[in-house]
Amino acid sequence: TIGTTFTTGYILASNLASIGGEIDPIFGGATFTIAIMAILVVHEMGHKLTANKNRIEATPPYFIPGPPPIVGGGIGTFGAVIVQKSLPPNKDALFDIGMSGPISGFIIATIVTAVGLTMSVPAPPVKEATILPTPLIMIFIGELLRIGGLVPVRPQGKVLYLHPVGFAGWVGIVLTMLNLLPAAMLDGGHIARSIAGDKARTVLTIVSVALLLISDFWLMALFVLFLAMQRHPGPLDDVSSLSTGRKIIAAVLIGIFVLSFPIF
Repeated sequence: TIGTTFTTGYILASNLASIGGEIDPIFGGATFTIAIMAILVVHEMGHKLTANKNRIEATPPYFIPGPPPIVGGGIGTFGAVIVQKSLPPNKDALFDIGMSGPISGFIIATIVTAVGLTMSVPAPPVKEATILPTPLIMIFIGELLRIGGLVPVRPQGKVLYLHPVGFAGWVGIVLTMLNLLPAAMLDGGHIARSIAGDKARTVLTIVSVALLLISDFWLMALFVLFLAMQRHPGPLDDVSSLSTGRKIIAAVLIGIFVLSFPIF
């Protein structure tokens, strides 16, 4: 995964250099790798440490390499996964397992995004440039940095392109949004299962798939449908209710989901 993410960052930086951006492809590859791996590691370790705290048997994180941009617009990784080998003891533990990764990853992705935006690369505009849908949190961060004078000045006749680190932050934020969908066996699915039960989670899965299709996340929609074929086992104690504090955190998670949703 380190190799495929470095290749991704190297290609992204090389593309910027080829149109006149002042960026070293090797530096771009290395910083992209550090940024994207930091987001993945913190997200998965949030799950792992929470599992350990609740005495839930779980594997270490498995990192999944993916194709670089030259193959279908890849980003060098399919993320990471931890496999739980035992059930959470109660709904509180199930909720904690689901929310720990997205909250941890969102914090790091926000920091990475801020750093990446300050590294934006001025270069001449090109018709082939891709315009990414922008999450609300990224717009807010960019505006704060602009007010603070921390975003590079755009020279006349040039535009600002995302540095590979900024792209890693964008990926991390969008992955947070996708993970928080209240569907199937996603992190949001665990949260929904702990709050509303299995029947409600099934309805929310259908709604999530429809939202993904409307938003052109076709592959993710198919992935969620595949995951939905497996019934959520729930916690060992499926009778006790969720604590009030965690219900408040659930509202915060909805806010994070909205802030992370990419819009044009």
